[in-house]
Amino acid sequence: MIDSVDLVIHEAGHTLAMFFGQFFYVLVGSLFQIVFPLTFALYFFRRGDRYSGHLLLLWVAQNFVKVAIYAADAKAMQLDLIGGEHDWNYLLGTLHLLSYAKAVGACLYVAGLLLALFGAYGALMESQKDPSTASPIVDVPK
Repeated sequence: MIDSVDLVIHEAGHTLAMFFGQFFYVLVGSLFQIVFPLTFALYFFRRGDRYSGHLLLLWVAQNFVKVAIYAADAKAMQLDLIGGEHDWNYLLGTLHLLSYAKAVGACLYVAGLLLALFGAYGALMESQKDPSTASPIVDVPK
């Protein structure tokens, strides 16, 4: 189910950037797939709800891994896509970095893995805190 949600978010990113040129249009699909859940994580951290923030970082990490797989496939283009051009083939090809597709994918994968470890560790540490000593959640000013 979350894959379908992430696909909608990815495609929404393309729609939001459709008036800003081809490169930006293609880039924002994957970028929005990461930034969208990150904004929710940052919201919870800002409120002081660190547990929820760390849990949401797991969603961000999952999207890093998905984007990593997509980027690593840029040269081979073997993934089944829903249609259209392969975003990462276009992006890396335009930047003359297509031969580095696997390296780009590996960097994004490691970033996702590290973020997942940080999110899981942070959520675990927050869950171990005594609720009576936890700092109160502060509402964000309107």
